[in-house]
Amino acid sequence: HCTYPTPAQGALHSGGYHVVPCDLRDLAALEGALSSASWDPLAPTYVLCVCVLVYMEPEHSAALVRWFGERCPRAVGVVYEQINPDDAFGRQMVLNLQVRAGFHHLFWASSKPIW
Repeated sequence: HCTYPTPAQGALHSGGYHVVPCDLRDLAALEGALSSASWDPLAPTYVLCVCVLVYMEPEHSAALVRWFGERCPRAVGVVYEQINPDDAFGRQMVLNLQVRAGFHHLFWASSKPIW
């Protein structure tokens, strides 16, 4: 069974999967959103961040990672950020980041793929 929210609600809940909207810079709101989904911080948890931390100010990204680390002893985190600024996606991402305040915090060890 799956419940579909109105766009104003912005959440999606099913038997084993929950999508909850929240501003990741607001850790109290994050805790509330996860609680609304009956999240158990002691359960094994997979935290996936795909092209999100790079768009946040570094102090907000660090606080978010620290928040999960302090609350989830059985969590595994995976962070994927664009690593090749020379392909089409990377060029667009660099253009997008150039208009954001945190761009000067980014660097690439190499502009060549590592695989």
